[in-house]
Amino acid sequence: MIRSVSEKIAEDTVGVILASHGSMAAGMLDAVRMIYGESGNLAVIGLEDSDNLNEWGKELKKMIELFPMGVLILADLFGGTPCNQCLLNTVERVKNREAVSLIAGMNLGMVLEVLSQRETAEFDELTVIAKEAGKSAVSDCLTRFRPLSV
Repeated sequence: MIRSVSEKIAEDTVGVILASHGSMAAGMLDAVRMIYGESGNLAVIGLEDSDNLNEWGKELKKMIELFPMGVLILADLFGGTPCNQCLLNTVERVKNREAVSLIAGMNLGMVLEVLSQRETAEFDELTVIAKEAGKSAVSDCLTRFRPLSV
């Protein structure tokens, strides 16, 4: 199991958990550190072939509980095992109206935007911010810059 939790956990800041197959989430964390620097209230969990799903789910649950202001989970792939485990660990929290959200389709633009806006945005806004940032991070670069090359 690939696991990392930021050293700094502030009780007044929304937590962000990056969940993925393999080391994708850890790679996102490396890129975030390169671009954004160190960020508190950030955790990473990656599922490896040898992992026991029950143990992985328990570790995810512990991570979610680290963040009293709520947690936004960004997963790599809708319907994938990490996303499904995140769903299993959040459905009761949603029923209890706890501040928890799960977005699949994680990309670096999404992660950076969420981290840069979580200090000022309301929790419910972060879900919208994540979805919009994820969509706007996808671009057909050659088509976009074709007018410059003509």
